[in-house]
Amino acid sequence: MSVKHTIYDELLQRHQDAIVSYALHMLRNRADAEDVAQEALLRMWNRMGAFNPLKARSWLMRVTHNLCVDVIRRRETAYGREVSAESGVLDTAAAAGDLQDPAHAADQAILRGRIQTAIETLPQPLRSVFVLHELQGMKYAQIADVLGMPLNTVKVYLFRARERLRKELHDYEPSR
Repeated sequence: MSVKHTIYDELLQRHQDAIVSYALHMLRNRADAEDVAQEALLRMWNRMGAFNPLKARSWLMRVTHNLCVDVIRRRETAYGREVSAESGVLDTAAAAGDLQDPAHAADQAILRGRIQTAIETLPQPLRSVFVLHELQGMKYAQIADVLGMPLNTVKVYLFRARERLRKELHDYEPSR
């Protein structure tokens, strides 16, 4: 196996889940997300050696983000604004205690659905920053690099996204 294959396989193993997850949050459609992830990984293969493998995550997330934006623009042009929630985006694994308390499990399922719907209603720039920071665990500087925006803009967008989500979810109270 060549060095290129070895590096690619390592990067694929390390980052594939993150790019699929990000694309799924952005596009709300598993087939489109998998297509975007496949295209991003193909671009990585074709450009092996053209980027620093130590910065592969930022590079891949930028490529994935740009591909997602392209898909969203095509959708808006062709079909108008799509507002549908895809189930299963948030982790649906129940905690062990939930199995013994159906009311708690139901509350958690409802909350996950409300959170997912609230994230989906965020405008695309706010959603991108929120998903990269809160769900992908990226730091502000990495997000700024991936999205090509100033660091302070990332901070403002994250603040605005959190505020919108807080307002959207403020009235949720689990059943007792």
